[in-house]
Amino acid sequence: MKNINKILVILAIVAVVVCLFFVAEKISAPKIFVAPLISEKSQTQYSTSDASYPRSSATKLPEVFDFVQKSEKDFADDVAAITPAEAEATDLGGDRIYNLTITTQIATSTKTVSYIIYVYTFEGGAHGETNVATFTYDAGGKFLTLGDIFVSPYLPEISNLARTYFYDTIDDGYLDKDMVDSGTAPTAENYSAWYLTDKNIVFVFQQYQVGPGALGVQEFTVDKNSVADIISPKYK
Repeated sequence: MKNINKILVILAIVAVVVCLFFVAEKISAPKIFVAPLISEKSQTQYSTSDASYPRSSATKLPEVFDFVQKSEKDFADDVAAITPAEAEATDLGGDRIYNLTITTQIATSTKTVSYIIYVYTFEGGAHGETNVATFTYDAGGKFLTLGDIFVSPYLPEISNLARTYFYDTIDDGYLDKDMVDSGTAPTAENYSAWYLTDKNIVFVFQQYQVGPGALGVQEFTVDKNSVADIISPKYK
């Protein structure tokens, strides 16, 4: 009976130690800061602008700040250049006006936060165009690149996986292997838009990058476990 009691006491002590370890680890782990989203709207005779993006500045998330400021300025410059004669010639006015829409999605892991910013612009023509930029930061606010996430060389392996994925998943009516080959080639530019979760790394492919415009923006998800040999141990 005494032996049983000793065993129970030892097990209880072990359980308490394990619990304290996990609690201490959780407390000591840096907390991921997620910037709140702010919204801006404006309208002119020939345009509307509706933007929602992370609160940022020249010193806080400066990469996000610079991107949003440039997107808004480029659009404003284009609108400012419209003359009444051009507006009449292109049928601008009423319901048909230039449009800028910026929206943000947020993805987090235990060690990172990613802001996925979609910029839609309509400046005449049959339809508008969407571009995507992503910005990933660690718990200390450091802007991360793929070079921080992967161990080089990583692009050839990711490129092969992406190409196979799009060959297999794009409908025959939209599949253009030349576009897929070009859009998934192992270049830094092709894989510049990406974000992290605890289980996956997701690559975002721009409109027209791997198929016709009607295909829209595409995503390719890679399970971290499937490429564990090329991921930095810190982000596995």
